[in-house]
Amino acid sequence: MGNRCGHNRDQLRFCDLAKRGRGGQPQVIGVVCAYLREAATKMNRLTSWQQMNESGRQRRSESRERMASTAQGLFSREYQIDSRRCARVTPEGHVAPDMRLVALDISRKGKAWKGAPMSEARVRMTVREFVACGYIKLSHQQRRQMATGEWQASPKIITFTKKFFVELGGKGLWKKVLKASSDRAAQLLCKFQQDAEALARYFRIDRIFSPGQHRRQRGAPPGSIQATPTPNP
Repeated sequence: MGNRCGHNRDQLRFCDLAKRGRGGQPQVIGVVCAYLREAATKMNRLTSWQQMNESGRQRRSESRERMASTAQGLFSREYQIDSRRCARVTPEGHVAPDMRLVALDISRKGKAWKGAPMSEARVRMTVREFVACGYIKLSHQQRRQMATGEWQASPKIITFTKKFFVELGGKGLWKKVLKASSDRAAQLLCKFQQDAEALARYFRIDRIFSPGQHRRQRGAPPGSIQATPTPNP
């Protein structure tokens, strides 16, 4: 049975865009996306989120569909296995995901969502719920002073917690995530030619941009933006 939003409780929509196999993403990304599909139909996964309703009622199928697709979209497109954050590292700083672009990506590339797109509001709702039940930690918000004297606020970086992985797939999944993360960090250390300080700079959060801010920053003259000191999360 469907509705005007395209939701069908008997055939939930997902957005598993993980690239599997040779030359694809780390295997654990595909494993997480598969578990998220199960979490939309099995009430024994992500129990803290499943039981968030004050009424005590189970999550509606529409909420489970929205949650699973949003999380799959984040892991498929934004998750960095080395830092366990949703943030690309660039020479200019960290680029945090834009929730509007995440919603567009799900709608365009998740075949089941064509014709009834995912909204930015629903993506943001999932992130808020994950923060509330301890699945996500957000970095401190940074503020930068522009050359014009105006202040610009940075977005916050999403980090998935141990609780999320344990409730999604048990301690075994958490161990797989840690192993993949440490293996990737070891590869990076070789890339930085045994330079521990360069590796520390790679993981340190000191400059955060949205995709739009990053595009503008790359075209800005040196020194045009001054970041205010912000403690690491």
